[in-house]
Amino acid sequence: MSKTKQIQAPELLDDQIHALGSAMLVAQTAAEKGPVHKLRTTTRRMEAQLVLLQALPGVPEHGREATEVDRLLRRVRRAAAAVRDLDVQTEMIAADMPDRAALTAGSRGDQMRKEAAKLIKRLGKQRVGEAQKLVATLRAESDPLQGALKALELKLNPLAEEGASRLRRGAAKTFTATELAGRIQGAFATRSARALHLHGGKNGVQPDNTHALQRLQHLNEDTLHELRKAAKQCRYMAESLPEGSPQARKLAQRFEYLQEAGGRWHDWLMLEAMAAREHGKKAPLTERYRNHRDAALAEYHLQLALEFTTGQHRPPQGAIAGRR
Repeated sequence: MSKTKQIQAPELLDDQIHALGSAMLVAQTAAEKGPVHKLRTTTRRMEAQLVLLQALPGVPEHGREATEVDRLLRRVRRAAAAVRDLDVQTEMIAADMPDRAALTAGSRGDQMRKEAAKLIKRLGKQRVGEAQKLVATLRAESDPLQGALKALELKLNPLAEEGASRLRRGAAKTFTATELAGRIQGAFATRSARALHLHGGKNGVQPDNTHALQRLQHLNEDTLHELRKAAKQCRYMAESLPEGSPQARKLAQRFEYLQEAGGRWHDWLMLEAMAAREHGKKAPLTERYRNHRDAALAEYHLQLALEFTTGQHRPPQGAIAGRR
């Protein structure tokens, strides 16, 4: 597609609605890693599209319908997230475990491996219960959510017909990829400025290029978490733009680097807390995860500093492929 292609507001939801329906159906019959990952990602993408639609001028009023979709979607997303997080945590623990063949019985490394194995076993038991909750949620919410999505589609374009092609739809307001990219950048700027201001109060940290790295290093966990979520949501918005758009690729990559760096920090933060509860704050495994957390936090700080100064990014070190 050309970057000058005109995009109608309903088109922003078309692909996501179809993908969501398929993902819910597959996950409902098989709550395995792949389907659950797909479901969680699809719910996030749909949520991002709802936010993007709210930022566009000239779009028919659809607040009530969007609120209902968001309410039902949140239930599905949270249920999927509970399972997906356990999968990611289990994968991280397993990948980080020392090789048994290289360990001496009774050594610190051997103790750490045993602690990790115990943690994996506990997470496996939790996953069984969370997967059952996910399936129950999907069975309960699938029909209501599909109905709410249909009502939203009709509200955005009352002239749309059942099975109508995009070319036959009503004369809704159109947008170029460049216009949408600008809206997405604005959404991130607004959300990040709000998060940074709330962190520092009246004279809080603002996204500028004055000693950014030093200032960002003092952000609390809640603010860092909010910036990570903002980057993730804006990445999904950017990835919804027409294929072949230079703005889409550049914008999506920019937010992906932030999201991956922030996600890796948050994952190790959660694992360190989990190990501390299971084995104690001074346990070898807890200390190992604490070191990983600190290294990931330094990388996240760097990505944030690059974002708020030069706007140039490099791939975060040690990013988890497919975390999304």
